[in-house]
Amino acid sequence: IREGGIVGMGGATFPTHVKLSSAIGKVDTIIVNAGECEPYITADDRLCREYAQEVISGIQVIMKILGLTKAHIGIENNKPEAIKLMREIANGRYEVRELKSTYPQGAEKVIIYHCTGRRVMEGQLPSDVGVVVLNVTSVGCLMRGIKTGMPLVSRITSVTGEYIKNPGNFLVRIGTSAADLVAACGGITEGDVTFAAASNAIIVGFNVRPDKQAMDSADRQNVEIRTYRVIYECIEEIQAAMKGMLAPKFRENILGHAEVR
Repeated sequence: IREGGIVGMGGATFPTHVKLSSAIGKVDTIIVNAGECEPYITADDRLCREYAQEVISGIQVIMKILGLTKAHIGIENNKPEAIKLMREIANGRYEVRELKSTYPQGAEKVIIYHCTGRRVMEGQLPSDVGVVVLNVTSVGCLMRGIKTGMPLVSRITSVTGEYIKNPGNFLVRIGTSAADLVAACGGITEGDVTFAAASNAIIVGFNVRPDKQAMDSADRQNVEIRTYRVIYECIEEIQAAMKGMLAPKFRENILGHAEVR
């Protein structure tokens, strides 16, 4: 697990081998977290539906490492296909918990409470209440590494949002730039330019580029497109522009009083 580079894929990227090693002899329950932690994201859903057998096999390996017999798989109730498939493959060996689809269901302390009723208090770790939580993608990648010898080099990634032309889930190599990924799904489009023109606005994009049709349309309609790699660049530029546009504000500060005789 260490040599395969398996880490927490829910966002924290904590080394999985450290989490498991520290849990030996301290926990009695495993929770596999398949609750999407943010709106729009469906990567865990696709993993459960397309790699369910790898997830179940990965749970078996982890349970053997920790010497346990009890495991929960937490999935939000707006993912019925994933719940059905995982229950079929688990075949009663593990409890697939149908969780209410509320934010932040995928948070560690929240899913522990909803799966076991145990509360992780401030200053405590999950192992303090006898639980170890692993992201479902981490479990799937762990099993894939055992079967194929392939280290962790890719993951399922959701690319979505109101202005993404072709949203979807993609198996992406780790290290792929966000700009390339968004551009492949359709970044700034001609429709965005038309909307900006009608609103007398500019277009601001982060890690995204306009396609050729959008560029041509922007030239015709005199719409400015600004792109940034990080939001701080945009903030600094806006602040600089505002300093030249806003009328000065005058404020009187009384520093003291003097009497002239």
